[in-house]
Amino acid sequence: MENFIVSISSIMIDDVIYSIDDMRFGNLGGASPHALAGCGVWDHAFGVISSAGHDFEQLFTDLDRLHIDTAGVQLLQENTTRAWEIYQHGNQRVMVFQEPEVGIVQAIPDFTRLPDRYRQAKGYHVLWNGEHADLFRTLEWIRKNNPDAIIAFEPSRVSAKEDADFYQRLFTLIDAFSPSISEIHISEDRLEVEEIIAWYLGLGCRKIAIRLGPDGSAGAESPEQIVRIPAVKTEVVDVTGAGNAFVGGFLSGLARELPLREAMAMGSVSAGFKVQRFGLCFFDNSMIPQRDAYLREVLQGTETIST
Repeated sequence: MENFIVSISSIMIDDVIYSIDDMRFGNLGGASPHALAGCGVWDHAFGVISSAGHDFEQLFTDLDRLHIDTAGVQLLQENTTRAWEIYQHGNQRVMVFQEPEVGIVQAIPDFTRLPDRYRQAKGYHVLWNGEHADLFRTLEWIRKNNPDAIIAFEPSRVSAKEDADFYQRLFTLIDAFSPSISEIHISEDRLEVEEIIAWYLGLGCRKIAIRLGPDGSAGAESPEQIVRIPAVKTEVVDVTGAGNAFVGGFLSGLARELPLREAMAMGSVSAGFKVQRFGLCFFDNSMIPQRDAYLREVLQGTETIST
């Protein structure tokens, strides 16, 4: 049976400003659609658990195009979270909530009320913006009721700043951790990637894949051996959601029980497709030859470093 993968995170509406001459409004965004679009480069069956507003109806079409099951979309807000995505020199992005008092509303899953496919999913992408108690309750439910599922955790801007105790507890419940290098705040000093990886692994992290933007990614399962994966060589049009797409592709690889190196390479390919176009990556079968060529190229450029 085909893998069913669930994302538990945010759905948003993005209004993107690149310059005065390039402004694009009303785009489906948020971590969940971008992560599942990254999965969609490799798989075809997904679900999302997220919160939206009553103004979201217009964007269900995009979720359908991505083959995303919407049984887990809950209308918990009057209006869907909406943000300005403003790009500055060097592709530096600033995100500003248009209604600061709303922010991102985190849907808290009640799996007993969801279809069986959500409870029996092969993989879960989690980026959590809510209370720690609800996060750990959700992860513990998945672990108890679906012990073979693969859980990939992507830190939010809030959880990225948590302390060692938070991560030690988190790492007992998840399989893979994938932060962006810009989201890491474990020291006031600038640490090398090898030191960062060793710190997280020392807290019990099983698999880590740090996203390095145009420099690809670096990951490990033990501090003695680190894998470096290059980014896909392509024209960059829009980096919004590229990190989420990486985690989606990475999760698809782990759900297939592939080695870390190959799963990270799949993540790199997913991110590569995302940055080539504005908005979400809508993958179709005509793109498979290019996908497979990218994967071969990325795997050829992989380095394994003994530390």
